[in-house]
Amino acid sequence: MKISSNKRTVALLILAISLSSCLGPKEIPLKPQLQKDNCYQSYSSSSHTIPEPTYSIEVDSLASKHLSCKSINVANASGILKPITEYLKLRKQYSESMTIGQRLALVEKVQHINLLISIASLEILSFTSEINCEEVHLAQIAEYLMGIEDKVETKLTVSAIVVGGIGAVATGFTVLKGIEGNMTDYIGIATGITETTLGIMALRNSKTVEIYHEKNVLQDIWEGQHSSTLFPQSIWYYLNYHNPMCITRNESIREHIIQEWECLDQVDNIDSLKGKKLNGIYFESGGKYTLEQLEIRANMLSHLKAHINQMKQDLNLLALELAQISE
Repeated sequence: MKISSNKRTVALLILAISLSSCLGPKEIPLKPQLQKDNCYQSYSSSSHTIPEPTYSIEVDSLASKHLSCKSINVANASGILKPITEYLKLRKQYSESMTIGQRLALVEKVQHINLLISIASLEILSFTSEINCEEVHLAQIAEYLMGIEDKVETKLTVSAIVVGGIGAVATGFTVLKGIEGNMTDYIGIATGITETTLGIMALRNSKTVEIYHEKNVLQDIWEGQHSSTLFPQSIWYYLNYHNPMCITRNESIREHIIQEWECLDQVDNIDSLKGKKLNGIYFESGGKYTLEQLEIRANMLSHLKAHINQMKQDLNLLALELAQISE
């Protein structure tokens, strides 16, 4: 039975689309040392006791008088609130009797407080450098993946141009030679189908890499446990602190970060199949990442780092307020 030209064309088109649709994301093998990052150290959850929330403890009236709520909370988070209270009491005693011993005690207490503030700032800097280490690691892999995708896309684009040129030359040749029949139509159809196939292949030119997270800071943020072995306890307290009596903002910084991830569509609905898959790679042990997902994870880490750095701003405010008291 003779197959009509229309049916033959449709069959070729379906075959081309079927072949190109079978092309899923191709996994690019990475060396074992690139599949895992060693950026994070571990913090024992019992090495530092997480402070009681500031709203639930009795703050000395002198501290409440001289320091803002932000300064008191960051001092509580960093274990500096007690030394500050002692300093303010010493200062009050010195103003009444002004002995040399009290003056020396004041100087020593100020030095001790400044040392604690410096240590807290260094701890923040150290931890954000760990996050930055993972960001750089992801950026390097993303750049490597992008280079591979760009090479493949360039080859497919050049191939499509060559096919189009060959089709045009072949069509012109058949016209010049006066070849009768439907040869010109067949050449045009074959060229069009080939170019379409190459175009679809270029659109589906997606590569993946397999990356594992032995220590996943995003998982700790997502799950929000009482304590963390990846975050220093002062930073973990700061991120999770919220005042239930505050009317304007009742959520913690950690909860606010998650809300921003959801608003920016960086994480999907946890009940959907896509959401569960993304949760597996972002907030669990890792898995196969596309270039887009690598960039999203890097953005989420950068976002987290920016919020942690706000703690340094609060420490700076605390130092300024203490300096004003000493004047």
